[in-house]
Amino acid sequence: MEAVFNLLVVAIVALIAYWWSSQGFVSGFLHLVCVICAGAFALALWEPLIYDFVHTGSWWDQLLPGVMLLLTFAVALLLMRMVTDRLAPDHVNVPQTVDMIGGAGCGAAAGVLTVGLLLIGTGFIQRPLIFMGYQGWARLDNGAVSAPESSLWVPVDRITASFYEFLSVSTLYPDVGGQPMAIWAPHLDRQATLLRDTGHTNKSKTGQLMQPPGSVTVDRPVAWYPDEENGYYLTIPLDFKRTGLDFERILMLSSSQARLVGDLADGSTATYHPVAWRQAVDKDDTSGFYRFDAPSRYASNVNGIDKANIKLVFALPESFQPRFIQVRNLRLMLEEADQTEGMEEYFTRTGATGAGINDGWGGVITELVDLRGRFHRTIRPTIDDFSGSFDIDRKAKKLAKATFAKVKKSRKSGRGATAVNGYLSPEDAVVVRINVSPGSGASIMAVARELGGDGALALLDDQNKTYEPVGYEMIGDRGATISFNQTIQKLSDIRARPRAGTDDLLYLIFVVPEGIRPVELMMDDLTVGYIEGVTVKSKR
Repeated sequence: MEAVFNLLVVAIVALIAYWWSSQGFVSGFLHLVCVICAGAFALALWEPLIYDFVHTGSWWDQLLPGVMLLLTFAVALLLMRMVTDRLAPDHVNVPQTVDMIGGAGCGAAAGVLTVGLLLIGTGFIQRPLIFMGYQGWARLDNGAVSAPESSLWVPVDRITASFYEFLSVSTLYPDVGGQPMAIWAPHLDRQATLLRDTGHTNKSKTGQLMQPPGSVTVDRPVAWYPDEENGYYLTIPLDFKRTGLDFERILMLSSSQARLVGDLADGSTATYHPVAWRQAVDKDDTSGFYRFDAPSRYASNVNGIDKANIKLVFALPESFQPRFIQVRNLRLMLEEADQTEGMEEYFTRTGATGAGINDGWGGVITELVDLRGRFHRTIRPTIDDFSGSFDIDRKAKKLAKATFAKVKKSRKSGRGATAVNGYLSPEDAVVVRINVSPGSGASIMAVARELGGDGALALLDDQNKTYEPVGYEMIGDRGATISFNQTIQKLSDIRARPRAGTDDLLYLIFVVPEGIRPVELMMDDLTVGYIEGVTVKSKR
């Protein structure tokens, strides 16, 4: 499907080039000038329009940024074409070869800019992150914001953004405002995909793409320069009002939706995304520290509190000088950062001394191993509590297979003929569940950070035999997500993961021969934890 999208982009550019090759060099050149000017006009008016005039604070703000950019461009181009057609109504005779080649060249350039603006504009309209197989800039499995694995054959969006950035500091430098796009709105092509990472999956729960003006304020940052590192950490406190939550309901802020913009030593503009954050985890304002180390990580507010105080943590090169932070494209100017003398002072001043997730691993995890073959104690379901793809052995009253199945929590524990009592296994095998949640002492998320974001999972016995997980169980506040009898080779195969700021739990599920003695849980060549004195026996 990605190839089809690439072919479509190339075809549109080629079609525009072909059209203007038939119209001639002068006509094509005038059209190119109109496209360049209309694009510059649209980009110059875009931010004032959406923030000062047309934002509504409703779901329509999910459409307005992209729609206003494209609409302004289209209207400006139409008016400019009407003017040029009046000023130059007749065809200018030039050599046929020059006419055709020049017209095609101007048409191709105009096509690249037009399609580039189209992709950028539609990128600022809330829609699925992946469109026709193409995603653009996004967060990886390790949470890092990165370029796409495969870029467009003709990267029209990147070319267009770079072209207008160059014009903004050269020919079309804004003498009145003095805020060129290259410095004040860099990498617009990246923003067009990163801002859509809103953390919600359906229309009724769509997160905000645009942060309303005045809905969030920023306090003075705090910086710490570790002696042993060639860089520094900067913590930026943000206060979200009720109007700053996603449609005044709940905040779901991803690392891709906040970026720090500033200058490097060579004078170039650079952008950085946060690597961690601090927030309250309960109504008593207990502080928690979390890393943006997975796509499931979102900064949020506490349930029942209609505001949020989020402290974003950035890891920056020593030469970087921050200018402002953008939260969902809303620009917030920064005061000069306070510098701390050492780690202890930095932690104290940024609220980093509170409780948080201790993502330990590598120790003894015997107590985290469960051999009963049952669901978590909070899940006592009946057949009616399951949804999605699943298969239940009604005679055994056990789950035989599931693919990302949802299990809701019932007020009454599952009993009687419709009860489901656990996982089905062969007569000579046993279901083994291992708690690998953040803070459990066997955090596979922490190990994944050490490995760069992913790794192969396996249970090792005392005979050096390995067993891959056959599923996982992720328990949230409303129920569980379960996959069973589905081979889980790597962490990236686990589609449901614990959410930051919650008590979500994650279990790996193994089906192993009865009588074996497991000794280690592994991820690639690292030991997640050691298992001592356990012989697998059926608990039926």
